[in-house]
Amino acid sequence: MGKLRQIHWKLLSLILLAASTCLYLHRLLADEAGTAGSGSARCEWERWSCELQNSSCADLSWSDCASCNGSWLGLVLPKTWLRKSPPLSNCFVTGDDEMRCLPTLLNLAPPKSGTTEIYQQIQTMPEVISAAPAEPSSLCRGRSAFWCSKEPSFWHAPRSAASLQEYTLMYQPLTEKLQGGSGSSTIAVDWSPLNYEANPYLLGRFVGPAARFVAFLRNPVQRAESDYNWSIYTVGLSCTASKKKIQSPGSSSGSSQAMHKLFASSVKDFTTCAATSSPLRCWRRGAPARELNCRTFRESSAYVLRGLYSVYLSSFLEVFPGQLLVARAESLTWPRLAALLGATLAPRPTTATLAPFRGKHQVHLLPETQQLLKSFYAPYVLELQHMFNDSTLSWW
Repeated sequence: MGKLRQIHWKLLSLILLAASTCLYLHRLLADEAGTAGSGSARCEWERWSCELQNSSCADLSWSDCASCNGSWLGLVLPKTWLRKSPPLSNCFVTGDDEMRCLPTLLNLAPPKSGTTEIYQQIQTMPEVISAAPAEPSSLCRGRSAFWCSKEPSFWHAPRSAASLQEYTLMYQPLTEKLQGGSGSSTIAVDWSPLNYEANPYLLGRFVGPAARFVAFLRNPVQRAESDYNWSIYTVGLSCTASKKKIQSPGSSSGSSQAMHKLFASSVKDFTTCAATSSPLRCWRRGAPARELNCRTFRESSAYVLRGLYSVYLSSFLEVFPGQLLVARAESLTWPRLAALLGATLAPRPTTATLAPFRGKHQVHLLPETQQLLKSFYAPYVLELQHMFNDSTLSWW
């Protein structure tokens, strides 16, 4: 009886702790960043952070995170940082009375959506400034300054308050313009093609209504093919152990047959999950399977799942209503891009052509693979149209 009583009190204590934690998060988010969304969404924020660390947490409530070896990944503002007035500004004042600002335009399109071409174009616009990291930067991971400015590699996996300070220093030119009184029309961009993996409930703590999110989306079938080719022959060849294994397009590591097998497996796994859970829940569960590195590039589901635009954008739309701009990348013209961003058009061609991957070992989708992907994506493309009330968001 005594042991049962102890268990009872432990369970009661855990329930009370979970409730108080959620209320604390609710107040913290509402007071500190004005995050949109319901209280349950804010609790979801913590549960999702646990899932990103350990996928086995997906079937547990957010309060059970620690019990499955998950850990809190939520970024916390340094204690001495205060949000600059107005309360929903994108800038903060540090304890040393220095101003630190976050970017005002963030890309949500995944890799191989034409992000590089669009990024190069917006950099020619006089109102636009990109990240300017001071080398060496741990956020750059040894990359060139251009690659790093396009990909600060932060929001999809923020690590610490120290990395937040380094990230804001990359936007020091924005801070200087604002302090000089000339930054009101400045557009500071984070064009990382990995932002789509970010936790929007976490991002909502820091980015206010002054920020905008854009997603210029490519035909998901063509994007998957391009992504596969790029990863197999760029990521793959950069991995020392793989260099001898993918020297010809007919190898098992990079062929139309291998691509079909992998894509069919990815479609089957996601469809099976979505039969009993919401697509968004399945998306979150699948975060580990979307990793792309030397160990996973041959079997990653990222190539297929990155094309589920409506699934991952739904949570961004919940947290940032009225701050998302979505359009087909194929129909984007440079004058329209400038108009959408409220920027000045630099002298450039008037049409945007998204070139397919043209690597030495390019492989193509089989007809049956194309049909498989079209059937898989079709309901999500329709959902995307309804979400943004835009029938032009269609590719077939």
